[in-house]
Amino acid sequence: MTSMSHMFASDPKLTSITVDPTLFNTSKVTDMSRMFWGDGALVDIDLTPFDTSSVTNFYGMFESLGAIKSLDVSGFDTSQATNMQQMFYGTSSLENLDVSNFDTSKVTNMNSMFEDAGNRNAKLVLNVSDFDVAQVTDFGSMFFGAGIQILNVKYWQMSPDANTSSWLGQMDNLWQLTVGQHVKLTDAKLPDVPEAGTPIPPHTSDQLGNPNLVSGIEQDGQFVTGWEMISSGTITDPEGPVWSTTQLMDLYKGNGIGAPMTYVWSQPVLNFYQPIDVATGQMVPDSEKVILDTYGALVDVNLDDLAVNGVIPDGYHAATGTELGSYKQQEKGLASRRMGLGLRFTWRRMPYRSLRVK
Repeated sequence: MTSMSHMFASDPKLTSITVDPTLFNTSKVTDMSRMFWGDGALVDIDLTPFDTSSVTNFYGMFESLGAIKSLDVSGFDTSQATNMQQMFYGTSSLENLDVSNFDTSKVTNMNSMFEDAGNRNAKLVLNVSDFDVAQVTDFGSMFFGAGIQILNVKYWQMSPDANTSSWLGQMDNLWQLTVGQHVKLTDAKLPDVPEAGTPIPPHTSDQLGNPNLVSGIEQDGQFVTGWEMISSGTITDPEGPVWSTTQLMDLYKGNGIGAPMTYVWSQPVLNFYQPIDVATGQMVPDSEKVILDTYGALVDVNLDDLAVNGVIPDGYHAATGTELGSYKQQEKGLASRRMGLGLRFTWRRMPYRSLRVK
């Protein structure tokens, strides 16, 4: 047999498929298009005996399998594949899919390949970072509406002339995106970041143990959110500038100019400071405080208020210029700068933020 196109398609009562590997020989099959298409009740398929080494057409193979949670395609040989259009389209309950071993070097069509995959529960983890997409001419709606939280396409070599219309459209759960200089976002239709206060998956905590929430820059009485470059920070403590969705898409035209970088939903700022005892050069014990937890605000640090509020411990005071004299503290570790009156403020992250001492 060379074609298994539509072999099990559109069977509303089919729930499970198990094959005898000694009888089910697929070594010469070239076409598995829509093989299981529309089997909405199917929850279990034994794919381990499948020899896909000759298959060129995977079009819609698992399309509209709305009930299935796991597909083991880790053993698929896709070295001859040219068409993966809609291969996993509409697998809306899918939680487990390992395509990391897929050889896509000959594939030209990935249109809607993962459209609406896993979009009910946003638990789908998908590793496509090693996909060879140099021959792909159609990425249209590739991940449209997919319930994926993290996507890494840093090393993709997308052709600037390829169709990339809406390939990231309606990915409302996508909060972490890694892109490279040959990734084309200009017409990807990347969704806007949700409003400030939205929990950031997977519900991690910041350095203070508080839930990580989307934060924004206040403009005209509203907090405008965006995509924040992690830069030298981490995914839960980014340190780069924030871009609107439109600005981010404009940065990556697939022309080799955009820098490889990971972007996450914009997050609150945690700026820490700790006074120094100018007599000893040592940090004042138990005095480290957070002075800013909202992105983009200008912070006024009033030393009188700090003392009244007990931030400056009993027995300490803000040093005068005379007391400081020519003393200079050697700065180590985290980025820091000496402010007036003998306080040294240290920042663990401070991109595009300002602080002044009254």
